[in-house]
Amino acid sequence: MPSSVSLALLTALTAVACHGPPPATAGSPERTGAASCKVSQPVCDPRVTDDTALALVRRRCAGCHAEGGKADHPFLDADALSATRGDVALRLAGCEMPPDDTFLAPDERRRLVGWGACVLPAAPAGK
Repeated sequence: MPSSVSLALLTALTAVACHGPPPATAGSPERTGAASCKVSQPVCDPRVTDDTALALVRRRCAGCHAEGGKADHPFLDADALSATRGDVALRLAGCEMPPDDTFLAPDERRRLVGWGACVLPAAPAGK
């Protein structure tokens, strides 16, 4: 049986394989996308509600993730967002999203990662 660390790594690699690598360009200095993001271990924050996460995603991600947007997987409704919850945490924690010059404040990133991480396998203590 694989360890939870192995499972988390496999999940992260699968997300990258399915969605491709992060953008190669760094973007502008004031943006908080991949260029200024620090990769982090997703940790569950049960204080972040589904409603809070949905409001953040609708405010910050609609440019790409709305129906007909440039991302081929819209998730601006509660069911669609819930189905991608773990992937959202991994992609944000891995600094793959948001791309280009899309603004996401560090606090908003932390809240979305904390919300999404609640469905991921927990990392062993001390890791």
